[in-house]
Amino acid sequence: MSETKETKKAIEADNGVASDSDILGTFLEILLSVTMFAHLLIAPYTKVEESFNIQAIHDIANIGMPVPFTNVAEILAQYDHFEFPGVVPRSFAGAGLIGGITSIILGFVQDGLLQQIIVRAFLGLLNCSTMVLLSRRAASIYSPGAAKWYLLLQASQFHVMYYVSRTLPNMLAFGLVTYALAELLPPPRSLAARKDWFDTSPIGLQVLLLAAVIFRCELALLFVTSVIPLLATGWVNVVELIILGAATGLLAVLTAVSVDTYFWQTFPKPMWAELEGFLFNTVQGKSSEWGTSPVYYYFANAIPKMMLNPMALLVLLPIGIYAGGWKRTTERVIGPSIAFVAVYSLLPHKEWRFIVYIMPALTLVAGVGADWVFTQRKKGVLYLGLNLALFTTVALTFVASFGMSYVSSLNYPGGQALSALEEVAADKESLRIHMDVFTCMTGATRFTQNTVAHPEWKFSKEERKEVLANPGFWREKDYILTSNLEYVMEFLPDWEVKRAVKGYAGIAVWKEGRKVEEADIFLGGKDIAQKLVGVTKVWPVIKMRDQIWIVGRKKIDIPGFEDVDLHDLKESVGKPHDEL
Repeated sequence: MSETKETKKAIEADNGVASDSDILGTFLEILLSVTMFAHLLIAPYTKVEESFNIQAIHDIANIGMPVPFTNVAEILAQYDHFEFPGVVPRSFAGAGLIGGITSIILGFVQDGLLQQIIVRAFLGLLNCSTMVLLSRRAASIYSPGAAKWYLLLQASQFHVMYYVSRTLPNMLAFGLVTYALAELLPPPRSLAARKDWFDTSPIGLQVLLLAAVIFRCELALLFVTSVIPLLATGWVNVVELIILGAATGLLAVLTAVSVDTYFWQTFPKPMWAELEGFLFNTVQGKSSEWGTSPVYYYFANAIPKMMLNPMALLVLLPIGIYAGGWKRTTERVIGPSIAFVAVYSLLPHKEWRFIVYIMPALTLVAGVGADWVFTQRKKGVLYLGLNLALFTTVALTFVASFGMSYVSSLNYPGGQALSALEEVAADKESLRIHMDVFTCMTGATRFTQNTVAHPEWKFSKEERKEVLANPGFWREKDYILTSNLEYVMEFLPDWEVKRAVKGYAGIAVWKEGRKVEEADIFLGGKDIAQKLVGVTKVWPVIKMRDQIWIVGRKKIDIPGFEDVDLHDLKESVGKPHDEL
């Protein structure tokens, strides 16, 4: 009878059926999405790395999906990627899916920033749902407690939760990799549960292959490091691997090539965007032009930074490997992830986002360790102290995570500048606006340009030096958003700054009596800093400096009238006056 009950619970957990009494588990699942959404609202703008996908989603949702054998060329000519294709092409697969689905909602939303928030929330919820699925599978493989601790530790991290809603290609692949990990988990330790357990590792491998072919080519390496131990231990046989791999790979290639060839309009030449990026960055070594890092960077810097909680990395992770079973845990969870990072470290150009996919695996094993520590809390002072440290570090990690999110939100002056332009030119129906490169890199997107609400606002992102050197180019504009004020004012000496937008300029140490800029932000608040600095002697301050200026025509004084904007005079020329 006991075996039957245990088996039933394992099957329910594996199928994602939560017990009605598992209120804490449900709360933590909701907490994961709430945390993602909180980070999203704190920092709703985007950076240049997210640019291609966020622009493509906007175009698909607002301009429309081009239908074959109709006016395809005419529609695609309005897409951002035709004017600004970038260094290498990117796949439209993810953007097409997200843009197509969210367009149903976006059609009823007029505000551009709100549209962007909806799109990012949709992606974030997709990724969070795969992490919830992973936790439910882990409940049957390890324990319900391990699943809960995984969710709590995952929610407390900054990098995953801050970026999980961002349209980086890595985050479009993140959900697929997390789902694959859920399918690749080892069998339960309980013999009763194992009787009804079905090995889904081939499904996990197929999903990994899809993600590698369509979204991120480096995932082919994770596929290899995942399949080797499965082949070595007999969980997957060579014939099965060849058949499934060939079928899945062919399907993925056909999907990627069909979508990218269509949206990039390269027919009859096929376009496989991710392969183009792989050849450019890895084979040709062009990625090194963006900087290089030492071979140990991922292990010494990126992984500790992403884990954020030092106890999770140094204490809980080793305990989790022990408590979860050395062979079971290393074979399918930790081993492939660490091997992937070790081999990938040989490439000179490194960024934390290239290995972000391993974080659910590491955090899950840390959750197993946390559950073991929690179950030992009544066995002595040492274990009680460990539990106190566990709860304290998790709480502090949440505080640090949202603190980092707040600081990061100050680093999008381009988005803030477009928001300020809405106030500066709120009463203008028709405008010609130029945005410089820095503005476009720090938050200006087609969503935040808000052309849905202002269809007659025309934006320029011209960056060719020979064009920018022509004074006539500048005189045709009504407003200019620039990070190089002196350069623009050389061409437009009779213009003026309408608004200066500040942005993050670093963190400084303030000492009592030292002068700070009015815009600088004291961490924790100015009043608290002034009270405590006598004890601490120093206090951290976020430096805020003018980074983007909104430049427009000067207003003139006409005797007997209010100040008149030269833009209004320009627009009124040729228009009939109202009858007296």
